[in-house]
Amino acid sequence: MIMEVSEKEYIGFYRNKRRQKYLDEQRRDNVDVSCDALNSDEINGEEILIAELPDVCDTLVHQQLLDKLRKTVDALPEDEKALIVVHFYDEVPQTELAERYGVSQQAISKKIAKIRAKLKKLLEN
Repeated sequence: MIMEVSEKEYIGFYRNKRRQKYLDEQRRDNVDVSCDALNSDEINGEEILIAELPDVCDTLVHQQLLDKLRKTVDALPEDEKALIVVHFYDEVPQTELAERYGVSQQAISKKIAKIRAKLKKLLEN
């Protein structure tokens, strides 16, 4: 069908047509994926793309508590510090510690409980 249009309308039509062709080529070349294409019965496509960022305040508070705990552990006497580090940081079980120290597992458990109570008291100050 042939229609008579103004030059401005003609240029605008073909400009939009070229723009659409360019966008289609970009989508094809860059493999654009819409959020709707990611949808399924169990998953909403938008939820996949949303990154959960940790709360900065929570991260800072957690870091400050860890720093305070490290300083408090460093302030313990060497024997208590060594026991805490080996048990909690190196994850050596109490039964193995009992064998190393030549005492019962209950004795190690009581010693660790006393040190934890001491740490708790020091951290509260």
